[in-house]
Amino acid sequence: MGEAETRGERSSENGAPEPGRRLTWPVVLVVGLLAAVALHAALRDPPPPSALALYRQGLAAMDEGRPAEAAGLFERALEQDPEHIPSLQAMGWALQVQGRAVEAPYYYRRTREQAARFGALAAYNLGVFHTQEGRPKEARREYRIALALDPAYVPAMYNLGVVEMESGNLDLAAELFREVLMIDRGHAESRANLEWIKNRPPAPASAPTPTAVPAP
Repeated sequence: MGEAETRGERSSENGAPEPGRRLTWPVVLVVGLLAAVALHAALRDPPPPSALALYRQGLAAMDEGRPAEAAGLFERALEQDPEHIPSLQAMGWALQVQGRAVEAPYYYRRTREQAARFGALAAYNLGVFHTQEGRPKEARREYRIALALDPAYVPAMYNLGVVEMESGNLDLAAELFREVLMIDRGHAESRANLEWIKNRPPAPASAPTPTAVPAP
């Protein structure tokens, strides 16, 4: 009868492993211990979420009507990356929605100063803020900044026309509304305001309303 097949190390007659073979269980044990330690450390100290991840969570909170929670998330994103331009812009937006009029402009200004890509949007939003606060001089300045950064930015162009119209500068307002229509022929508000200027009634039935603050 032949030898039965067995698993594991073959041993010599005195019980020692044959030359050229090594026991493997101590190596497996050490590797397993190291893996367990690494897993424990990862679970104990998970990496913080990135600024982008926090920004996206903040946008979701804004979409669901929770601006205070969103502002907290944007603030955490800026702690991770103080120059994260989308979070700066969105922070101003979240604060403005909450009516925190003292704080919101700071974030719009930081956005405008740090990134030309978002500068026009930030200047426009700051212009809307000043318009809503009844400060046409400041609003005019911000809309012009937005147009200097993006000359074809229709919302800023239209709102500047509204500011000039309400200030009595009808010729300048009409010129701005015509420029809007050259870019967007379907812009109904500009067409209606041009018609109003053409007819020039003694006083408008209702003041034109600037467009709403857009989402970033």
